Amino acid sequence: MAAPRSHAADAVTLRRDLQRLRAELRAQGVVDTAALEARVDALETELDGLQLEINHADPDAYNPDLPPLTAHDLDDEFSTDGTLTGNGWTLLDPGGHLTGSGISNGFGYLTMASTALGNGRMVAAYKDVPGVAEWALAAKMTMSSLSGGTIRYGLFVAEDLDANPTTANFHCNGVLQNTSVVSGTLSAYDAAYTAITTVSRVDRSVYLRGRITGTTTIAWDWCDDGIGMNRISSGAVGFTPVHVGFWARNASSGADLRLRVAWFRVFEATVDTLDLEPGGRKP
Repeated sequence: MAAPRSHAADAVTLRRDLQRLRAELRAQGVVDTAALEARVDALETELDGLQLEINHADPDAYNPDLPPLTAHDLDDEFSTDGTLTGNGWTLLDPGGHLTGSGISNGFGYLTMASTALGNGRMVAAYKDVPGVAEWALAAKMTMSSLSGGTIRYGLFVAEDLDANPTTANFHCNGVLQNTSVVSGTLSAYDAAYTAITTVSRVDRSVYLRGRITGTTTIAWDWCDDGIGMNRISSGAVGFTPVHVGFWARNASSGADLRLRVAWFRVFEATVDTLDLEPGGRKP
């Protein structure tokens, strides 16, 4: 069976046909070709303008940043400016260190000031976990701040934050400043971060993923390009997750920070270490 034609291939063929038509008209000495050539020009301009969309629609082109064709209820592409709470997020800020949050310029964001000190400098946004045993979460995020200090951000699963906002346990994956990706645990929002595994890196923009199996076992992954995922750690969560979300912490730096999340996605399926990032046009 012949392989299906792609949108990009169709575009190339159409452009070639238009060029051939123009050449034939000139070769036949047609006097008034202005209207036809203007139409050809318009079609070629339209093709140029749609090239990016054509590439994204090509079944042979995988792009991890394009949203899945069928979104999960917990997904957020942060495409419309507004508030995080308006998109179903609950904000966690027991220490009163959140100075800004919302959705702007295609990002969900959390902002912390430099004034508070100590482990209590943590803020987060969360939702309920899906009601299945096998699922995965993923996000693309970056951070703006001054260098130095112990600044962290990433993904987490946690105990019930509605009922116990100051004492719930966390299991996390995230970036430590711009030096490493670190999976770890928190016995409460203001507790010391206990590292599980640390992987050196330098770029602040990162793709993070968690893969939950049997409800209480989690594997944390990361990569820089949304394609080549690397597992950081895998093991028991130590509790039954109730909430999931993204977090930032400014434990020992006298600097403002802003966490930006480009997208957040959930898949109710078993995801393997070697699988591509959830989302994109070609899963």
